[in-house]
Amino acid sequence: MSSEQPAPPHPKRQGNYYWRVFASGLGFATFGIAGLFAGLLGIPILRLCIRDQARQQAMVRHGVQRFFRLFIRMIKGLGVLTWSVDNPAPLTRQGTLIVANHPSLLDVVFLVSLIPNACCIVKQSLFRNPFMRGALTAAGYIGNDDPMQMLDAAARNLAQGSPVVMFPEGTRTEPDQRPQFGRGAANLSVRAQCPITPVFIRCEPTTLTRNESWYQVPYKPMHYTIIVGPACPVIDAAQGTAPVSILVRRQQARVMEFFTRMVDSGRP
Repeated sequence: MSSEQPAPPHPKRQGNYYWRVFASGLGFATFGIAGLFAGLLGIPILRLCIRDQARQQAMVRHGVQRFFRLFIRMIKGLGVLTWSVDNPAPLTRQGTLIVANHPSLLDVVFLVSLIPNACCIVKQSLFRNPFMRGALTAAGYIGNDDPMQMLDAAARNLAQGSPVVMFPEGTRTEPDQRPQFGRGAANLSVRAQCPITPVFIRCEPTTLTRNESWYQVPYKPMHYTIIVGPACPVIDAAQGTAPVSILVRRQQARVMEFFTRMVDSGRP
């Protein structure tokens, strides 16, 4: 007799499934067209009108935040998703490093919509995307191709009071897996002497993961939960006797404790 168990039944599609496929495509098209318009027309006009680079960057970051807010409201109105945020106030603090897990393609959109003047560390390949490179460059976002240059640029932004958003996994989390962070965020925290604000993101059902396309929408409308954890305070490297590498490990352990607790708690 075979010991194989029958495959579980596929969840029944709910909530106007085919409408959500269409609405997801409309959302992605809107996002791409807006990025292309900004890069080809909006940002060049801004540079002609405002010569000061710092003012240009501040205006572009404000524009990106406003657009991301509108985008999320639009796809919520279309019935694609809902969301909730626990304890958003720490995200508005100046000069804090915001570290998040990365379960879905929309994570950065949600976070930047909540954070004024955010600087993001993004994949270098996105700077070659014609729909995104104009806005990314004008906003002063940081590519991750050179680790030392990335840390230096992020430290400058933190010193100027800009929050820096970082996804230390480097790619999207596989569903049902624990986040696996590199030490870049902890290293930056110790070297730049800045606190870390950890943010746990859960998307249920999972969608837009690393191996999913936009049209593979889940069987029911997805819900994003964003939980802002307690800050991991600065480890004062100047006052301690331990090597920097040890201090980085301690800060890494603090950060991972929060994310491990969130995964193990099973909070929605």
